[in-house]
Amino acid sequence: MASGGDVLALGGIDGLIELWSLLTLELDTVHFPYQKEQLFMVHGAAILSLNFSRDLKLLASGDQAGTIKVWKISQGKCLRTIDNIQGINNILLSYTNARVIGSTLDSQIKVYGLKSGAMLKEMPKVHDTYIHSL
Repeated sequence: MASGGDVLALGGIDGLIELWSLLTLELDTVHFPYQKEQLFMVHGAAILSLNFSRDLKLLASGDQAGTIKVWKISQGKCLRTIDNIQGINNILLSYTNARVIGSTLDSQIKVYGLKSGAMLKEMPKVHDTYIHSL
């Protein structure tokens, strides 16, 4: 679950991501009309982490199978898919949206370039358990 302005992103065990209005507490089909057509942002595994960009134009999502996706939320369009070998339990977009940072179920932190999708850095493992927040 992630909140951006008046929008709440919800991700489920079915891999579905929905955008809800915090004002009406309903599925937001006004700002995101593709949801009215049942065209949702979706993963192939359970969503474990969601995070909006600072400008609220992008949404990063991570799933149990290790897939990271970055979405342009106005269109529900996937801009980048990054495959990782471990599930992503926490995700963050950098201040400039140039990088995606993810923590994995095996307690690693990895930094990927948004344009290339390539891993730029893997932080040394310093935790023995899950990293719950970035």
